Amino acid sequence: MVLFRWQPARIAVGIGFLIVISSSCGPADPNAIPRTNLITGSTGSSWYRIGSAIAERTNSGFEGQPITAIPGAGGVSNPARVGQMPGDLGLSFLPFLRAAYRGEAPYPRSFPELRHVATLLRNKFHVVAAGGVSIESLADIGKRRMGIRIGTGPPGSGEEFLLKECLSSWGVTYEDIRSWGGRVEYLGSGERADLFRDNHIDIITFH
Repeated sequence: MVLFRWQPARIAVGIGFLIVISSSCGPADPNAIPRTNLITGSTGSSWYRIGSAIAERTNSGFEGQPITAIPGAGGVSNPARVGQMPGDLGLSFLPFLRAAYRGEAPYPRSFPELRHVATLLRNKFHVVAAGGVSIESLADIGKRRMGIRIGTGPPGSGEEFLLKECLSSWGVTYEDIRSWGGRVEYLGSGERADLFRDNHIDIITFH
């Protein structure tokens, strides 16, 4: 995997989302508009902003504000959360939705009632290194035992899961990075951006 360097033109990327919904939902009163939560990402993230916009646009066409956008842990945890809360909606990625539906890793059981409702945008996973960091790929971290400072999403987020999987493919764990003098920070999108901008972390991951 080749890392991106910090260049503003390269940070404008497409972000992809899926909406998942439990198929076993329905209002107690068939004539009533059902109320539901739209589970997004951390507060201040692009997922939260997009989810809020979807809720606002939807609510403008109905009385009673039927949809409420709420923060969520991210792409990994949202399918399981929706699977356990019939009637809720959530944002996630197709690979995680498929894994949750089938009960494949990282999910301990299946959620067969989940359904893919809509694809909003395409997604890419980005690993961005600060300009002053001497690194060309994640493989360098293990080869050179780098005490690197990485900012990623909270546990349950797609960013954190994918970072761990990418590092694992090169035989590197979070414990390795910490033992070499580095650290891994679990942060919301805004916090990650602030720390990266102020040179408090060397690598940032995001969708």
